Amino acid sequence: MDQIDLVQVLGGLVSVIIIAGAFVVKSILTQLDNAHRRISKNELSVAKFYVQKVDLAALEARIISLLTRIETKLDKKVDK
Repeated sequence: MDQIDLVQVLGGLVSVIIIAGAFVVKSILTQLDNAHRRISKNELSVAKFYVQKVDLAALEARIISLLTRIETKLDKKVDK
């Protein structure tokens, strides 16, 4: 009878350890999922601030225009 009781106690302990491990794994997976959702949300909000191609083309045109004006002014000063 003592051996049967010992086997039942050990079986119960193993079951408790397995169940506790399952809860820990579930908790970790839940935390990972929450972190993934937060990161995805942040990536989406960051992507809104990227320069779009149309905006970049307009900015490039303005920069080239300003550089051309500066170059013209410098050429006039050198020619004096």
